[in-house]
Amino acid sequence: MKEIAVTNFYSWSIFSQERQIDFNGHLWVREEGNVLIDPVPMTAADLEQFDQLGGAAWIVLTNRDHEREAAFFQDRTGTRIAAHRADADLFDQPPDRLLDDGEEIVPGLRVVHLAHGKSPGEIALYWPALKMVLAGDLVVGAPLGRITLLPDAKLADPPQAALGLRKLLQLDFDALLMGDGHSVLHDARRLLLECLEERTDIYINKINVEDIPWTSGDGPAGYLLRLNMRSQRLAQDEGGHAIWQVQTSTQEWAADQTALLLCDVWNGHWCRGAVERLDAMIERMDAVVRAVRAAGGLIVHAPSDTMDFYANALARQRALAAPQVAPPPNAERPDPPLPVDASDHGSDTGETETYKAWNRQHPGIGIDQERDIISDKGTEVYSYLQHRGIAHLLIMGVHTNMCVLHRTFAIKQMVRWGVDMALIRDLTDAMYNPAMPPYVSHDAGTGLVVEFIEKFWCPSVESKDII
Repeated sequence: MKEIAVTNFYSWSIFSQERQIDFNGHLWVREEGNVLIDPVPMTAADLEQFDQLGGAAWIVLTNRDHEREAAFFQDRTGTRIAAHRADADLFDQPPDRLLDDGEEIVPGLRVVHLAHGKSPGEIALYWPALKMVLAGDLVVGAPLGRITLLPDAKLADPPQAALGLRKLLQLDFDALLMGDGHSVLHDARRLLLECLEERTDIYINKINVEDIPWTSGDGPAGYLLRLNMRSQRLAQDEGGHAIWQVQTSTQEWAADQTALLLCDVWNGHWCRGAVERLDAMIERMDAVVRAVRAAGGLIVHAPSDTMDFYANALARQRALAAPQVAPPPNAERPDPPLPVDASDHGSDTGETETYKAWNRQHPGIGIDQERDIISDKGTEVYSYLQHRGIAHLLIMGVHTNMCVLHRTFAIKQMVRWGVDMALIRDLTDAMYNPAMPPYVSHDAGTGLVVEFIEKFWCPSVESKDII
């Protein structure tokens, strides 16, 4: 293997007689575990060097045709394979981890999905701190010193494939490593733009907002979440009558300074109605989790009373290992009574006896053991937020009038500690029985609690702001 002019990066090649170019594999050497990308066969000397450099913790495949020697290296090292979920069923060796657009594979390495590439799950890889991109098949380094595209005959929709590369032009990069052909280590973005401008079937300078799912920002991850906040304040109408006035505003939260907390999204509950309503939300909850994580945000899994289940989980150990930070004194805030009566425990399906029906988080919510944390203790969560420099906290889960408001990691306590929060109002539920005051439907009861939170504690947003 040859060390390229980027610290801790190595490359090796095999020559394709058919296409008359090199097929390249790459190795990123890092203390936390090396990343092997699109591995082609190695010589005995290269294998020896590979072992001396520490093998690999991850194998990343940029498309279905770059599976190459992945199975060999997985057998040799016991490592895991990661690829985009759209190619998941196209590999001989099923990936261990399915990637999404914008996701951080390991710290410092992000996924850029090129939806119209050679395969539906083709991706490029982006190192923001290094100002470097690695392209799989769609972009080719040939002839030497130039960038070209994969021949049109190999693409289902060549113009769309070329337009899709505008996503790369939105990135700040200078070097472009190639899966096929010669890598370009300087001025690569300009060369890519020139390549695209040469096509007569597209207008490359037209950038549509909907083509780019996240907007570049100032944080290290470079993504902003645009959230439409809704809150309420007591005001007077024109006639001098007291009214609650709905206020809306749009805020941009840096994704890498944002955490999403899942409150008590358990795998069971003593109330059948609660189970049914949560099950109906789980798929969308998981989509929000994946979107925030992919944008660079922190995911906090907080299924209360289940920490024994997660005692050996890396995400749990990560929360415990963070330096503990003493929270500030509680800020004084008005705390009026809730608008719904749940003194009967709030079941709308007839149950009256409560018991612990859960032992873990709902399995429909994915936990990334390498990036997320698990905790049901407010001071642990607060300490980790401070440790990571998190400025904003989104919360979703159940139940709005109980755990979402009152847990030590939830709205009331975090707001009293000065944490900037917002409730995802369409991904929560209340424990409320319509037979109790104020004698409204269950959905209306949940809505009243959401409005209570908007009035006295924090604004709310909808999940459509995120996914």
